[in-house]
Amino acid sequence: MILKFISDPNELYKTILKIIRESKEFLYIVSPYMSFKKDNSSINATRIAITEALNRGIKIDIITRGKDTNAPSDNIYKIRDFLSFSGHIYLVPYLHSKIYCNESRALITSLNLSISSLFNQNKESGVFLELINDLESIEYSKILSYLTNLKRIAN
Repeated sequence: MILKFISDPNELYKTILKIIRESKEFLYIVSPYMSFKKDNSSINATRIAITEALNRGIKIDIITRGKDTNAPSDNIYKIRDFLSFSGHIYLVPYLHSKIYCNESRALITSLNLSISSLFNQNKESGVFLELINDLESIEYSKILSYLTNLKRIAN
């Protein structure tokens, strides 16, 4: 298994794009806060990558924060852009995880998929994992099990 620590937000964003673009079967996007209201070349690159994944028949599950006592009441409206990308949007109260995952790669990070996380002075980091062979799939399946559980508890 390839394991890589990333602390540069630009590299984190490029890694997310790589995971989206290289998806072959499925894609999980897990981010409590998602917003692409502003027009920006990086944001457009994400939109294009997700649209291309859909056109390739990739199953995309988006998991974001649902209404809870700490979530901004308008969070659900901020994901409207993503509704056209996927019919599979799951709202999970108190979600704080940020995971971008396909069948062989995962990024577990502090980076939300939003303008403020991508372009502010936030100090972000993450760990990128890539499967090399089937023997490593036991550990990787724990990530997939966690994601499946998030969908199960969504409201």
